[in-house]
Amino acid sequence: MADAEAPLTPLGEALRENHTEFIAVAEQLQPLTSLAVYHSGQKPAGGFVDELPADTAFTVDPPFTVGTRRKGLLWGFFGSADEVSSTDEVTHLLVVNLEHDKEITRTIVGTGSMEEFDPQAGDWRPVSDGSRAELTLVAGGGRLLRLRDSR
Repeated sequence: MADAEAPLTPLGEALRENHTEFIAVAEQLQPLTSLAVYHSGQKPAGGFVDELPADTAFTVDPPFTVGTRRKGLLWGFFGSADEVSSTDEVTHLLVVNLEHDKEITRTIVGTGSMEEFDPQAGDWRPVSDGSRAELTLVAGGGRLLRLRDSR
C-alpha cells in the first residue's frame, strides 16, 4: 500500500480517502445508541442477523424476495433509547450494500423526511421530500441517513 520512497498505491489512496469518511460517519454515530441490526436479501453467513421486519422505522421498496440470491442490504438502526420498543426511538440508519461486486439502487422508506450525511463535506443534506429516498449504493458501500425531525 505504501513505500516510504514512493507514492501511495491505488489501494493506499482508497484507504486514505475511506478512512477519513469512516471517521466522519463514526463521529455522527458516536453519541447515539445502536438499537438493532437487520438484513434484507440473502441471509448472511452465520445467520446472526434477523431479517428486516415490515414495521420498522426504515424499510426498502421494492423488498427483496424470500430466497433471493441477491446479498441485499445490512441495516443499522440508531437512536437515543436503550432498546427498540417503537419506531419513534429510531432516528438514524446506516444502510450498507452487501453486494461487494456491484452497485444497487433501492428506495428507502422512512417514517418522515430524511437527510443524508455527506462525510466529505461533514454536513447533512435533504435526500427526500417525503418519506421516500432513492439511493444508489456502490459495491460494498454504505450511507448514513437520519429523519429530518431528529436534529
